Amino acid sequence: MSKPIPRRKFIERASEIGLLLFAPMGLIESPPGQAPKPPAPLTIAASTTSHRSSYSFVGSSDPGFAERFVGERKTFNIEWMKILGVADIDISFDRGSAEHRYNTSFVLKLRNIYSALSRYGEMKIQSELISGTQRGKYRLMPLRTMVEHTFKGDLYVRQYKFDYDKHSYNLRKTKNGVETRNRDYTFRPNRVYDDPSSAFWNLRAGIYGDPTPGRHFKIRSLRFAGLKRYEGDVLKTDQLEPVSLLLTAYPQVHTVLSVDLSKQLFLGKPGGKVYIGFDKKMQPHFGLIPNIPSVGDVFALKK
Repeated sequence: MSKPIPRRKFIERASEIGLLLFAPMGLIESPPGQAPKPPAPLTIAASTTSHRSSYSFVGSSDPGFAERFVGERKTFNIEWMKILGVADIDISFDRGSAEHRYNTSFVLKLRNIYSALSRYGEMKIQSELISGTQRGKYRLMPLRTMVEHTFKGDLYVRQYKFDYDKHSYNLRKTKNGVETRNRDYTFRPNRVYDDPSSAFWNLRAGIYGDPTPGRHFKIRSLRFAGLKRYEGDVLKTDQLEPVSLLLTAYPQVHTVLSVDLSKQLFLGKPGGKVYIGFDKKMQPHFGLIPNIPSVGDVFALKK
């Protein structure tokens, strides 16, 4: 039987997984003493490759397919233990410095007493994305990904920079501006990966295929929070019981996606999932991670 988490850890754990509701990278490091696995940046695969994996990909014929998201701003309230307003998640998507480049961010802000109890400050995932090709079709791929958070007054930053010509990426970590890691890694030239931002926007744009009920998605991902890939399903009508109350509150929701989470978030127990509800235009309206050990249910509700 797992030991209960101290009460102070309740809010700390809830805040750590808050970003997982819409950005599964989270803020959890690799186990101490282990080098991080390749964060699997999206490689620009050659269109001549004959390999077809089980990973989901359809792509778009339009290099500007992501223009539909430009200017998008969304705010979600985090609810925990039936307390609304524990934190906010702000999501944004803007044009970048050049054509077909974009800047995205996921920002979680704990409120008042919850920030003090958990000792966490603001948490951010910021990405620069580019519309690149895979097998002759377009998709979003990360050029730079930065994860930063404040804990006990210290600022921790992780930054990834990807070089698709050299099939490599650089990982740099700092604490209060002092470098703690700076290392280059390589990855296979014909493999394609996503970071949380590219996965989120690609999914909404149909890059992995139409989100029809019963469809299974399998997406190569950065390895964070124990995940080597994102896997999930578009729920059928008989699978909607976990979100039945949310569907009553959000009747505009047309599609519910469940995404598997790692065991380490659930104290070694399998079966953890995040549920995200989208309307017919794939606009998100709610997120739910149910039954987290010693925490309970955590909700993200659109303002």
